[in-house]
Amino acid sequence: MSDFETDTGADTTAVDYDHDGDTDGAYHENADGSAYQVTDTNDDGRADTVLYDRDGDGTADAAAYDTDGDGKVNYAVADTNDDGRADAAAYDRNEDGRVDAYAADTNRDGKVDYAVVDTDYDGDADVSYRDTDGDGDVDYTNTNPTTTNA
Repeated sequence: MSDFETDTGADTTAVDYDHDGDTDGAYHENADGSAYQVTDTNDDGRADTVLYDRDGDGTADAAAYDTDGDGKVNYAVADTNDDGRADAAAYDRNEDGRVDAYAADTNRDGKVDYAVVDTDYDGDADVSYRDTDGDGDVDYTNTNPTTTNA
């Protein structure tokens, strides 16, 4: 483990999580208490998990994952209201850098009540749904079929 202090109050620590002698990640804490952790969880030499604690309470508020080792984020989640539970999730299924599916709990009840999906990966939402009254049932559905110009 290596520790790098700075004169700005920030602190970065290199970490060997699996105790094999190789650095597996880094933990960085800013002077305001916010922090992030970057980790290579599959030992391929590249970071594939990033955790971010924006308020310095020791709990990750956001996380991003490279699930296939190609260096691109495939999945991200965030706790937007500090209740300790993920409130929003985004997923890039085809790795083009655009979100293909997004889901959110907008009313803080622990259930997804808003979702958007790009089913054909063209960058436009094709299906969305919303539970507007919080009863767990879909109240609004929108489909935007792709049209082909002949």
